[in-house]
Amino acid sequence: MSNPNILGVPITRQWEDAGATLASALDKYLALCISLGRHVQKDGTPQKALAIQIDSALASLHATLEQRVAQTRSILAGTRNQVLSPISRLPNEVLLEIFSQTIFDFNRSYDPVPMEWSLVDIYRSLHNLLGVCSTWRNVALARASFWSIVPVMDGNPGKRLSTNLSLKRSGSMPLHLTAILSSPYIGVNLTEHASRFISINISSKHVIAAQLLVDQLLESGSPLKVSSLALCIEAGRTENQFPLPSGTISSLDFARPRLGKLLPSLSVLRLSGVLFRWDRVHFPHQLVELELQNINMGFDSNFVSLLTALASSTQLQTLKLISLVTIPDPVVLQSTIAKPSISFPKLQTLLARNMFFNTLGVLLSRIATRSHRLTLHLTKRTYEIAGPEEELEEAFAQDVLDLFDQAGVNTLLLEAFENEGPWLSEVDIWELLNVMPNLETLRMHDWDYRTNFCEAIQHPGVNDGSDPPRLKNMHLTQARIRDEEAFKNMVASYFTSLEHMELAGAIYEDPESMEFQLGLQGGEPLVTWLEENIPSFELTDNCEVPVEFYTSVWSL
Repeated sequence: MSNPNILGVPITRQWEDAGATLASALDKYLALCISLGRHVQKDGTPQKALAIQIDSALASLHATLEQRVAQTRSILAGTRNQVLSPISRLPNEVLLEIFSQTIFDFNRSYDPVPMEWSLVDIYRSLHNLLGVCSTWRNVALARASFWSIVPVMDGNPGKRLSTNLSLKRSGSMPLHLTAILSSPYIGVNLTEHASRFISINISSKHVIAAQLLVDQLLESGSPLKVSSLALCIEAGRTENQFPLPSGTISSLDFARPRLGKLLPSLSVLRLSGVLFRWDRVHFPHQLVELELQNINMGFDSNFVSLLTALASSTQLQTLKLISLVTIPDPVVLQSTIAKPSISFPKLQTLLARNMFFNTLGVLLSRIATRSHRLTLHLTKRTYEIAGPEEELEEAFAQDVLDLFDQAGVNTLLLEAFENEGPWLSEVDIWELLNVMPNLETLRMHDWDYRTNFCEAIQHPGVNDGSDPPRLKNMHLTQARIRDEEAFKNMVASYFTSLEHMELAGAIYEDPESMEFQLGLQGGEPLVTWLEENIPSFELTDNCEVPVEFYTSVWSL
């Protein structure tokens, strides 16, 4: 096929000239076809030979002409529709931004989204865009960054094809490895691409599968550029059982020479269900974020070792600890355990969620710096001390209060766990609030707001010897309001400091009713009163569970 890009001649002019030439040639061909039968005898061509030539022309030339005419008709119709489409007038930069927002829209849902769902959404969106039209397909295929997330999902040959397509279409872009492994074996080899990966996120039911995949990258011989590592081992979680049953320890070991190569470049580290020898770990200086969840750490002294090792990460800004489990060291050893004071000079955010009292005690008593904002998500574990063989010992309430009195809590999350019965009384909550004078944000989910309950958490407004917080933000969700007037008095007691309130709930005319009540919809006297008196008020869906109270899921 000839090159249409002739210097100085517009493509439309070339197309018009070629069309005119084609029409002229067809006119001449038609005239010759008409005269062929009349002149064949004059030319001396045998009739049988002419018939064979005509059959050949009908089978080859005419078939080709029909095919080419059909192709040109289809192409011209498509081009016409394309140039008339409003989307064709958008600059490629705008189209790419629209595609990017469609493909990587992680905020389309308020709920925590498991990694597998996110991957399915991303690639479904991509392939939907490819199928709209040739323009969209070409734009999506040409954008290498759209294919930079490399999925590895075992058990399905089609999913291995997705892995290879991403590696091919991503060009030379940096890559993000996302693996969901359900068997001990993996069906891909990423060794030759190891130097391109800048993030690794693996969720596996078998520690050996995660180890094998990581080893592929480590054994490549190429310098690694991984800045974010996330590992979730789903198998072998033992909650608060001590000693750990044989074979349940997730034995990834950063002390190994190869695995240790990953640490120096990391700025983000997320681990779930993984156990390490924390006294052998050397956290990188430039680590900015660390998240640990669902980890059975053994004795409290192991947790101390972790915090001590983490002190070398002087750039640490975010520390999230979720459902960590430790048990007190044997009494005979407790006096010999070092109790270092640990500083994190750049720490901005500290989250502690669903941890036993002894574990919280290690955390809050060891950190010397107080420049960060502390969020506590308390559960029944707060008032319990973990023990061996899943034994639980009740913690003294005053010890809990003494611990929080020195902690400088900024945000407090309390969930009622209605199905199990309330684990905190109104007196307990009043005592908690009074040892948290710096508290700015209170999030309470699934509580009954009875008369006594509202009166207990109401700000006294006078100097009665207590030191309650001056709340700026109040988030009350799935609230069962059983005394509307007492509820209003409680909220009003914080008017001098309250800047924002979020409410999702229902008013119960019968204080003892357990029947489902339709949630507040807006326009009710209570809602109108709140809108008039609070600078920023938001009424939300009473059926939704706030993302902060969701059970932790492993996300992309």
